Amino acid sequence: MRLLRGRVGDASPARKRAALASLCVAAVLVPLVVRDGYVIHLLNVLGIYVILSSGLNISVGLAGLLHLGYAGFYGLGAYCGAIISTRVVPGSWLGFWAGLPAAVAIGMLAGALVGAPSLRLRGHYFAIATLGFGEIVRSLMLNLTGLTQGPFGIKAIPSPKLLALDLGQGPRFYYLVAAFASLALYGIWNLQYGRFGRFWRAVREDETVAQVMGVDVFAAKMWALMISSALAAVAGWLYAHYVSYINPSNFTLDESILVLCMVILGGRGTFWGPIIGSALLVLFPELLRPIAELRLLVYGAALVVLMAVRPEGVVGAG
Repeated sequence: MRLLRGRVGDASPARKRAALASLCVAAVLVPLVVRDGYVIHLLNVLGIYVILSSGLNISVGLAGLLHLGYAGFYGLGAYCGAIISTRVVPGSWLGFWAGLPAAVAIGMLAGALVGAPSLRLRGHYFAIATLGFGEIVRSLMLNLTGLTQGPFGIKAIPSPKLLALDLGQGPRFYYLVAAFASLALYGIWNLQYGRFGRFWRAVREDETVAQVMGVDVFAAKMWALMISSALAAVAGWLYAHYVSYINPSNFTLDESILVLCMVILGGRGTFWGPIIGSALLVLFPELLRPIAELRLLVYGAALVVLMAVRPEGVVGAG
């Protein structure tokens, strides 16, 4: 009842403005403090994963849809952006920006195509259906050689530009990623603590009760999946132009599991959980580089201890 009627206490306008303002200020100041190019690179990767994990949190954490094919949507956005930049509008700064609406559209369309037949399923049956979609996308990447170059991938993807300004140099790409991550987080915050968020939580807790209270369960799930898929595609679009080379091995089940771990470790269903989970899985391994031979052992042990002490994630479950 409270999920459908009341506002979530955490969603007060003052807290919303303070949290997002803090993120923006921190993002602006980082390049002024950090001069190491490799650290900036890690923060670029972190920003992309924040978009990915926060998007997955909508379907997994808020709507309760266990998604194992998320890397498929990530790959669709990456290939869509790469193909437009290298073939449709080659040699122009417009290629990069034209890829954004195309990636959003293909992500939402793919989410709808996956959701239409599979959202009637529950639990692990839905998870298996999404796993199959991820493998189908990877198979298409491998076999549509005329479009995707198959296992060789797409290379020489141009860096993002705005007119004559190269956004791929120095901290400029960092600011680009930070801007898109901030916009994504702002939108997610409003969804999570607004009407959509209450509907998603109601569906996650008990679909039957939610339906009795007037929630269109299928529509709520479909919107969660489509928005989540669109965010994954945007992350893929950014990733392709950042690394300048992609191939099907970048978008495997391992990638889906990694993003899912970020959501679970941070705290599924919470706003801050995916952000913290992304930071843990992207930055913590780099802190262990001085102990190269024991790095993976210590990293794995730390994750086991974390899940034993905080089984609902660092932030807790939402």
